Amino acid sequence: MADEAQVSSRAAARASGAGTRWCAGGAIERIGLLLAVTLEFLGPLTVALAGSRRRIDLVAAVAGAGAVAVRTRPTPSTDYLGYLGIGLAPLAATCWACYILLNRTVGARLPGLEGSAAVAALSGVLYLPVGAWALWHHPPTPAALAIAVIVGANTAAVSTAHRSPTHRSTT
Repeated sequence: MADEAQVSSRAAARASGAGTRWCAGGAIERIGLLLAVTLEFLGPLTVALAGSRRRIDLVAAVAGAGAVAVRTRPTPSTDYLGYLGIGLAPLAATCWACYILLNRTVGARLPGLEGSAAVAALSGVLYLPVGAWALWHHPPTPAALAIAVIVGANTAAVSTAHRSPTHRSTT
């Protein structure tokens, strides 16, 4: 039975995972995939940098920050939606960093993959209303549904084949 700390850690991880997806989706819609993902990746980069103790890592992070600053520089044609997207992407980065740290906590408190599986499943449940709204207002085409089924089936097949007893490692 999960204690109160485990439940609250899982709930916070679920919320941060859903927040990451929501903010990233809004940012991508407003500023494009390249810039949104560049800014969103600052979350895991910050977590990795915080755990590092080498100077070369700090130098690389400063260089990367300079590149991000140049890439995000607004132009005279940037409208309020662009600024909103530039604001949502770092929010997604923050949620992603929280998700990483919270999953580390959940993983330390629960054995095996139980914690990660619970977080992923319940995060998906939290996202269901958003997905239902999107499907209702933007129904997918038959081709999109077919591709989704093919991708899902192939993902399951590859995952199962990877774990099969006949699979041999090449390392």
